[in-house]
Amino acid sequence: MDGSSKKSEDPKLIEAVRHVQQGRVKYFKYIFHKYYNSLVYFFKKDASEHAEDLTQETFIRVYKGIHEFQWRSSFDTWIFRIAINVKMTYLETRKRRKEKALVLPLEEAPVELLDDNSTPIEEVLQKEVLEKLHEAVDSLPPRMRQCIKLRYSDGLSYQEIATLLQITEETVHAHLEQGKRKLSELLGKYLKQL
Repeated sequence: MDGSSKKSEDPKLIEAVRHVQQGRVKYFKYIFHKYYNSLVYFFKKDASEHAEDLTQETFIRVYKGIHEFQWRSSFDTWIFRIAINVKMTYLETRKRRKEKALVLPLEEAPVELLDDNSTPIEEVLQKEVLEKLHEAVDSLPPRMRQCIKLRYSDGLSYQEIATLLQITEETVHAHLEQGKRKLSELLGKYLKQL
């Protein structure tokens, strides 16, 4: 055990983790109550209708993996790393489903989907630009893509991203700057074609 990670933790949390690792399941209740609201909030941004299910999935993974937790990082970092993995899996699955979904021609789209102030051409262009943006983000290297999504989709600070991904804030900054340049290049080529 790395004592430095453990020293800054809540003593009740340390005790609860130790008891759960020793097979005393009732102590998991403390962990659940300590993190439940934070996890639901974390998932609501990208998956509001599934936030509680994703939170439950996170707790299942935490419970299954808690015996391997060794305080090399803080428990907060560990549990939110699991939550990020759950969220990424969900978003990738949702994206695959959307790609397989049938797309209605614009004239068959329900009227309420169209903004009163937008022309049909503007709607199509906006949708197309968003699709290109998602494609461009997905084409980035994995760590750079994670930094971009955590910063701009989840609104995390550089420090929070660094902690969750176990990299320095300078590395986060570098990934974000390189990612923005790459996205600008990729989208710039597309936008010039319009």
